[in-house]
Amino acid sequence: MNSDKYSVKSTAFLICLAAVLFGCTSVTKQPDTILLSIPTLQTDMYPHDITRAEYYEQMAHGYSEVKQYEKAVENFKLSLLHNPNSATAYIGLSDVYASMKRYLLALIALQTAEKIEPTNLTVMKKMGDLYLDAGLYTKSREVYERLLKINNHEEEAQWALFYIFKLEKKYNEAFANLVKITVNDSNAGKIAYEKALIYKAKRETEAYRESLKQAVMLDPRDKDILVEFSKNSYDQKLYKEAASALLNYSNTHSFDLEISQHLAFASVQAGIYQVAIREYEKQKVVVGGQEIELKIAHCYFLMEELKTAEEKYLKLAVEGSSDEARYYLGQIYITQNKMDDAAFVLAQVSPISEFFADAQAKLALHYKSTGQDDKALNVLREAFVKRPDQLQVYQAYGDFLIENKRYVEAIALFERGIQIFPKDEELRLKMAYLHFRLNNQKSFKKQILAALRINPQSSDAYSMLSELWYLKNQNVDETLFFANKALELKSKNKNIKPILAWVLMQKNRSTEAVAIFEEYYEENPNESFFVRSLSQVYSRGGIKNKAKKLSDLAGKLENDDSLKSRFIFKNETEQADVQNLFEPKTRLPASLENQ
Repeated sequence: MNSDKYSVKSTAFLICLAAVLFGCTSVTKQPDTILLSIPTLQTDMYPHDITRAEYYEQMAHGYSEVKQYEKAVENFKLSLLHNPNSATAYIGLSDVYASMKRYLLALIALQTAEKIEPTNLTVMKKMGDLYLDAGLYTKSREVYERLLKINNHEEEAQWALFYIFKLEKKYNEAFANLVKITVNDSNAGKIAYEKALIYKAKRETEAYRESLKQAVMLDPRDKDILVEFSKNSYDQKLYKEAASALLNYSNTHSFDLEISQHLAFASVQAGIYQVAIREYEKQKVVVGGQEIELKIAHCYFLMEELKTAEEKYLKLAVEGSSDEARYYLGQIYITQNKMDDAAFVLAQVSPISEFFADAQAKLALHYKSTGQDDKALNVLREAFVKRPDQLQVYQAYGDFLIENKRYVEAIALFERGIQIFPKDEELRLKMAYLHFRLNNQKSFKKQILAALRINPQSSDAYSMLSELWYLKNQNVDETLFFANKALELKSKNKNIKPILAWVLMQKNRSTEAVAIFEEYYEENPNESFFVRSLSQVYSRGGIKNKAKKLSDLAGKLENDDSLKSRFIFKNETEQADVQNLFEPKTRLPASLENQ
């Protein structure tokens, strides 16, 4: 028995059933007395072994098996004509009426059978199920409670009471009934699973996850348990754990499309691409279509088997007109430095595609890399006109406008973008940067606070504040706070540690600063900032020879037109970085992001 069984089947049934329960005169009332059997002759076929009542009952069951319900009803009635006291015939007649969705007649037949045999457990179970299917939980509960008084070990009735309370969202009562069920090898996993679902409904997350793990251990071959376990694993980013459990199920069962889809999804997220490809190949036989082929191509792309990926993308782009395939084919051509081919393919991505903005951004970066800045801007301007509803258009176009110091245009662009995407943190930060550059402190603070309301744990926000405070020689203590906060939030901005070192140096915490500068000098020996900084630190510490040596090297690097006295500073809010043209997307291809 499962909870899906108990959806309301028919409004008409409820109306008619109410008529029976409350004595509507349009329904014939059953007699209170039990009729006596009518003496009949033996059947001609089995004169010594079977009565006519039994014969017709068996014929009725046969017709029911082959779904000839009208004939089944006719034969059950003939059986009852010969033996009106047969509870089994009324039970069979009720089953047929239920199959025909004539639930009122099914209930009447069961009520008659109950009068014949008041303690018949089968009659009580079926009657409880009928009430339950109709959503009459109180009536159903009364029947099952009466059944348990007759046999308090009846597990099916215990489960039914549990489901009734669960459907009524009376979770404490449901749990109390669940723990009354005797645990054995066949139901231990199911009981743990239902406990987990109760904890989930009550938002008791830790108890839910513990019970779900227990359910999987007790019954790793139950599909419902496994699917729930997998979804919970996805929520926790435990994709390898989900993939392992799903693979175990897949290896011990015949092909199941739902399990295969979950296994492929979990495997992609976990980077187990060969398993994902194997599952997609199985799914092709059942589902087919371009979507599966695209997922297979993406797996080869992520495995960096670019020759195979290129062949599959090219076929999908030409034969299937897939914009997603065109976009990733362009990515491959960029990787192979086939820039003209990449530009041609990216230009073919349709404006109606979700990949249009990304493709135009790549195309613009390509033109920029070849010195065609005006053409790059025109590409993004046209993209904005065609798809003002795509977030990436605002982000990429805004970067180019900022780099070209067209701040007023950029502000107007971001204002419109924020109206459409008010919860986008990146747009808020770019807008904040612009207001800072234009010395609009009030607007700057407004946008920074808005970004932090969207994401209070934004490492990007604190990284940007660190960089701006450093560049504008703002309060050292504030810069120290922003840098420490950015590092605490696991910022990936490579400038934050050097900024922290500079601040520490200003606060005469030279030992800490030296450790950071030496680390970065070893990684970037040709960047004058780190060389000059180390020279100053050594000079303060009285290590004059080393200080002079590093000072001379810094001067030489600055004369060679290196970064002079600043960082590698490739802040996204300051310039459209051509390097982004060669970097793969940080997210998975769209086709693989969902199950």
